[in-house]
Amino acid sequence: RQAAEEDYRFAKERFRQYGVEHPILWEHTLNSSLSLYYAAALEAASRLGLEAEAASWASRLLSCQERRPSAPMRGFFYRDETHRHIVHFNHQGRDHLFVQALMAACEAFPKNPEKPAWEEGLRWYGQYLKDLMLYAAPYGMLPAGIHHLSEAEDRETFEILHLLCDYETEKPHYIHQVEAGIPLGDGYFIRQFPVWFSFRGNSAIHLGMGRAAALLGSYFQDEELSQIALDQLEWVMGKNPFAQSLAYGVGHRYASQDANFLGETAGEVPVGIETKGDEDIPYWPAGTNATYKEVWLSSAERMLGIIAAL
Repeated sequence: RQAAEEDYRFAKERFRQYGVEHPILWEHTLNSSLSLYYAAALEAASRLGLEAEAASWASRLLSCQERRPSAPMRGFFYRDETHRHIVHFNHQGRDHLFVQALMAACEAFPKNPEKPAWEEGLRWYGQYLKDLMLYAAPYGMLPAGIHHLSEAEDRETFEILHLLCDYETEKPHYIHQVEAGIPLGDGYFIRQFPVWFSFRGNSAIHLGMGRAAALLGSYFQDEELSQIALDQLEWVMGKNPFAQSLAYGVGHRYASQDANFLGETAGEVPVGIETKGDEDIPYWPAGTNATYKEVWLSSAERMLGIIAAL
């Protein structure tokens, strides 16, 4: 506990001095947002029993959530309170951290007068996942989320989200990728797969959202959300357009994977199914190569997280 308290104090002071820091090149925190910082701080404060601080972080986190009646969908999170850029993941996927943090506060401080507001935020996000599932037939893979065309103008965020990519070169492709999604009007689109360039493969993205669904399904005893979580596992196990299990040695028709160190190991899961060019349809080449068929702990961890939450 002492070590955890020291870590929390250090992180809080670092954040006070520097805010959201630019990530180290190649580090998979590259898509971190201010709202994710709030979520990490909220969960840490909740686990340490720091009720007043947790309530403050929760208020800041919820100020990043979409609630407007005029929005085509509600419940998702923006990168910060300005609501200028929606949180997107294109390699790692950490949607579950928003849910995990608010749940930690609810469980740690059940008598806090702000608990109904925290639970309301959880319900809004659960409804967002349900709304996305309306666009997930026939396989049940959660879409990567709602996007807006204006995000293509945000050079600063582009350079954080898309490692080793030139903004001016890829900006037209960013627009093409968004427009390849399902139009919702007013510049909003649903993308089945992320907008991405340098790293492709969506296992951690849809499984991270599935973990959020599993946590919410268990917390609210909501069978629809629990089923959404199960749908994400089924996609990995073979309920996908290729009728192929993505878990090596598990199920049928599993393919060779890019395992550089241990060699192929039963249970390994790759980065995941990608798209070709600016399209928004699944693409799964036979070749064994990174990043799409690269063995990744994140994908397996997200699967285990779903199972544990259920």
